[in-house]
Amino acid sequence: MVSELTDALARVSRRGRAQVDHSLTHPEADTFMIGDRRYDTEGAVANHVRGVGVLWGFGDRAELEQAAAWTIVEKPADLLGLA
Repeated sequence: MVSELTDALARVSRRGRAQVDHSLTHPEADTFMIGDRRYDTEGAVANHVRGVGVLWGFGDRAELEQAAAWTIVEKPADLLGLA
């Protein structure tokens, strides 16, 4: 049940992200999607933006690497170096 709910929420999240991206004027190549699960990275890939995996959430490095995260950071301060 929990897995099914998680998958359903991820699908909603990806659709919502796609809708938001189309309303932004910022170039996709300069846009990051930051998340801690494979769903976040998959949403980034599907929407042609860079997926940044973070290790302070629920996912782990292996999950984020398997989902093709553009990069993975260990702590929030590491995000500053990406801009």
